[in-house]
Amino acid sequence: MIRWIKTIIRYTGIIVLHFLLLPPARILRLIHSGYRALWLISERGYDARDNGYWFYRYLRTDHPEINAYYVITKDSADRDRVSFGRKTVPYGSLRHFLMYYAADYLIGTHVQPAAPGTWTFYRLSRYGIRARGRQVFLQHGITINNVKHLHYPGLRINLFLCGARPEYEHIQSDFGHPEGVVQYTGFPRYDALYGADQREREILLMPT
Repeated sequence: MIRWIKTIIRYTGIIVLHFLLLPPARILRLIHSGYRALWLISERGYDARDNGYWFYRYLRTDHPEINAYYVITKDSADRDRVSFGRKTVPYGSLRHFLMYYAADYLIGTHVQPAAPGTWTFYRLSRYGIRARGRQVFLQHGITINNVKHLHYPGLRINLFLCGARPEYEHIQSDFGHPEGVVQYTGFPRYDALYGADQREREILLMPT
């Protein structure tokens, strides 16, 4: 009973914040360059070592003209990895919420990219309570099973990236997403496995 009460309070709080913060986020997009044409990127909010990190690193080094911020907790052991360019925002902070509602693109490795709370925002999005930004699901590994919470309409995403051809065909045919959402692109972290000058063909075995 107590758990249910806490859950109701948490969801009610997020819904109230949603409607309270939408107007100021809209205003910040108009008057503040940090909130304009914003790409907000994250993994789980406390780490930077997966597809989110490698994509963010690529943007900061190869496309510094893009207004990209990385979401990460202040005490994360990985914070120094994304501190270059001073484009980080503390996970769960007021600024994170405002950027989440202001962003044009929300990009991450989990089902509600860059959200201040993955599962809370995932469940609310099923009822139309969601941010304005286009959502890009980078994933954090190859999906080989029939993962129910990745099916449409439970998961409403604008771009669902796949890292392997069989995975892409499986998700494309069985997960029910609209045409064009699921794309076979490979993963950002794969690009870091070899240097541009490498010529040898190799097989990498990486148990997890």
